[in-house]
Amino acid sequence: MDKYDIRHKTLAILCDKQYKVCYDSAETANQYQINADLLDIKITELIQILGVSEYEFRRANTTLSHLSEIEYRLNGEGNEVISLQPAGLVAFEERKYLKQRYEERNEMIHSFTKWTIPVISLILSCAALWFSCNGKNGKPVYIYLQLQDTAVKQSLILDSAKIAD
Repeated sequence: MDKYDIRHKTLAILCDKQYKVCYDSAETANQYQINADLLDIKITELIQILGVSEYEFRRANTTLSHLSEIEYRLNGEGNEVISLQPAGLVAFEERKYLKQRYEERNEMIHSFTKWTIPVISLILSCAALWFSCNGKNGKPVYIYLQLQDTAVKQSLILDSAKIAD
């Protein structure tokens, strides 16, 4: 799973949790204020759900934290939890990190083709030049030209001899 998948799935899990707590739960369905602890997820649980190492999780989600899309904090029990911020909800709805992955891959393909197509073209043109320098049956063209040149010289000598007679 790449960093963009981890970011998007983290936001997806947090959005689902928020939706379930705010709209699906019978306890909180008609309340205007909801305890923030109900919206939080323990980081260890989230890492387990995602199936990645803690290092990969933290490395991928550092950007989310810096952009204030998620927030790390300690809950009342002393466990580190993660909570969704409004910017994170917007990023998830706009599929921000999936689009970034798509753009990064397109850029990689573009840079790859930008250099490989000219190199392949150069190799093919060199091969075509090499094959064009060889005549039929592997005889070099310059021998063919020499033979043709001597034939022209001989025909000129014969023509000049006929003219002299």
